[in-house]
Amino acid sequence: MLKLYYWNDRINFGDALAPLLFERVFSTPTEYASLDRADVASIGSLLQFIFYDKNTRIICQRKKYKMLMRRFSPLVIWGSGALHERVTSKPFRSLDIRALRGHITQQFFSPDKAVPLGDPGLLADRIMDCAPPKQYRVGIIPHHEDKRSPLLSVIEEQVPGATVIDVEREPLGVLRRIMECDSILSSSLHGLVVADSLGIPNQWIELDGLKNKFGLYKFHDYYSVFEGLAEQAPQRISANSLGLVQNPEAHLSGYARPGIEKVKQQLQASFPFR
Repeated sequence: MLKLYYWNDRINFGDALAPLLFERVFSTPTEYASLDRADVASIGSLLQFIFYDKNTRIICQRKKYKMLMRRFSPLVIWGSGALHERVTSKPFRSLDIRALRGHITQQFFSPDKAVPLGDPGLLADRIMDCAPPKQYRVGIIPHHEDKRSPLLSVIEEQVPGATVIDVEREPLGVLRRIMECDSILSSSLHGLVVADSLGIPNQWIELDGLKNKFGLYKFHDYYSVFEGLAEQAPQRISANSLGLVQNPEAHLSGYARPGIEKVKQQLQASFPFR
């Protein structure tokens, strides 16, 4: 069985997409494995964990580094990104890069080699056999660090047709709920990625009073694969400014993801295990 690394410190929809995609889209069963034992790393901001750095959880001396490099086969990277560019040391395993999340990641991790770009979560539209009927005008998807914001209950109470989607619930249930929405507003990257996959108009948001402690890097990296969207910025929502939530159709009337079908085709063709 293929050994797959993904972040699993807690249930999180974006990270849990990886085994779903491998098994349901590519008929490739997987089991979770740590980075030193995995065959492949895929969806998520994972690349910084593969490098020896004082800011990562993996620190070892040069001698052990050389031993590990001899011992392990290359780790396949399919569509991963990083949380930041501040990686200055060597990977503790050699890498076989088949796809990366975006142009920013490519500039740092594969500057001399052209590889397919895009988040594999864009293939989420292939997971479900049939689409459920629409039930909500707008779905709000907070990042798991944002889910306790009091603003979320205000939205559910004051905005008809709105639903808050918990990314720490069962992944297929989260996917189904997203599919039931006419539009999506999300501070979770993979809420946006999956909405794009499904062709659901969406907007990157920040909830008032909360700061994205993980920064903007991963969002800019993801959006860089779509022409003209590399400098996307989040729209802040507050209790006194709910226009986007109350009337998402007007705000998202110009929604487009140029070239998304080509990105999907290249990702599917680049899947490393057939």
